[in-house]
Amino acid sequence: MKRSTVKSICYLTCTILAFLIFYPAQVHSQLIKFGFSGEVSSVFDPLNITNGSIKLGDAVSGVTTFSNEPTFVDTSQPNTSNYVYLFDPLFRPLGTLLRAGSAKLNGVSPFPFLNISITNDDPVNGDIFVMFQPAQYPDSFLPLDDPSLINTPPSYPNIGFILSDPTGTALSSTDLPLTAPDLSAFNVRTGFIQVLNADTGDLLAEVDFNLNNLQTVPEPESSCWIVSLFSTVIFVHQMRRRRV
Repeated sequence: MKRSTVKSICYLTCTILAFLIFYPAQVHSQLIKFGFSGEVSSVFDPLNITNGSIKLGDAVSGVTTFSNEPTFVDTSQPNTSNYVYLFDPLFRPLGTLLRAGSAKLNGVSPFPFLNISITNDDPVNGDIFVMFQPAQYPDSFLPLDDPSLINTPPSYPNIGFILSDPTGTALSSTDLPLTAPDLSAFNVRTGFIQVLNADTGDLLAEVDFNLNNLQTVPEPESSCWIVSLFSTVIFVHQMRRRRV
């Protein structure tokens, strides 16, 4: 066997082994995407932090991406009907992309932890579904070095939405949903963008929006990109052989 052929086989074998060692979670876990849209219902912004980029009645749209394998599940809440699922987007593109008016808010990695909280059959609050996380400070907002913000430094914006059903019939469990909840089953369907004072935690600005649509966005099966990866490896292997 030629020396070049041996090297090519070793290259192909090492590539496949590296994939199987370092990316096993990608094969077994599933990415879930919820697409949503709505309309801005209120704007509280006395310091003009949003810089006019979000106005009453503006359209809102976005996508939240998470995995069926949370980084951490918190069940330590006093109320056992509440589960909190945390997702660390460090190694995967998890999080929320949101557009409101002309403002674009990016909550995808490297921002820490997308938070999904699910409450089911609470005797006081019924069923509640909450998505919450920080996002990058948008370019369309007032610059952080603007003189008017010297004494009130803004934090990263918090973005998310809340679904609430006091009758307790919208959700059937605290399990992480793999499909989008039915909006029509909730009495409260609202989203938010909040900016806090980075020093004191006081609210500086808040944009609320009605959530009019929430649906599962189809995600290609992981096997598709696995096949694509191996096809690329084989192609490179063949090209190397031809050059020898």
